[in-house]
Amino acid sequence: VSAFLLNRSSDLAILDELADNFYRYRYEFIRDDGNYEQLTREHREICNAIIAHDTEKARQASRIHIEGQWRFIKARILEDDAK
Repeated sequence: VSAFLLNRSSDLAILDELADNFYRYRYEFIRDDGNYEQLTREHREICNAIIAHDTEKARQASRIHIEGQWRFIKARILEDDAK
């Protein structure tokens, strides 16, 4: 049982660090006015699709948003690693 708790504690620490890094990169993304407008537009598209009960459009808009965020975060991580 204690080995399970140690692994779980370690896993939680890793997840906590990942969450902090994602928050930092997301903050950098929205700091740029152009990115903020894009982010707002993407969220609006997702919300409008949900309100319209258009599951496929909501799924597609969410996927586009998440993939875009992932590309940005991945690029920032690579930039930070190169420094």
